[in-house]
Amino acid sequence: MGVDALQRSTAMAAVVLAIVAFGLGFMISGLSPYGDMAPDRNLLELEIEAPNWSMILANESSLTLHQLMGRVVLIDLMDTSCSTCITQESHLLNIYEIFQDDLWIVSLTVDLLDTPQAIANHMTSRGLPWLHGVDSGGEMAQYFNLRYLPTLIIIDAEGYVRWIHIGLWSTDDLSSTLMTIIG
Repeated sequence: MGVDALQRSTAMAAVVLAIVAFGLGFMISGLSPYGDMAPDRNLLELEIEAPNWSMILANESSLTLHQLMGRVVLIDLMDTSCSTCITQESHLLNIYEIFQDDLWIVSLTVDLLDTPQAIANHMTSRGLPWLHGVDSGGEMAQYFNLRYLPTLIIIDAEGYVRWIHIGLWSTDDLSSTLMTIIG
């Protein structure tokens, strides 16, 4: 076997080994290379205290998560051009009407090109009465390793992350989950 053939063979073996190691890493960690497709994750037992994230609202004011404590907070990580996110808004409107006295809803675009003005226009044109803003610097998207939209996060009144849902969440199912948290 010549030097060139040996180098090609060694390089090919290294590539195959890297691919196998990468796949095994996902299998060992319990993840798939396509993300964790389990749409719901109850995090009550983990007692994860939510960081004091800051966000820029549609009216260009700044808001921190701690300013919302005392009520349950439903964070909707979305994008104004995501069709499933727009479908989710109709369910969130129903949830808003049911729980508006006990719940803050905050829809945050994770599109780094969206501006507060763009989200304000979206909110106004769709008639959405809850808080809207921009995920400042992608803090929440990074924290939750966001891969799919919409992703909804429920934070209880004490500031603990209680639930994560990936994908469309129906009014009935979301309402049922909120009832267990709000009481």
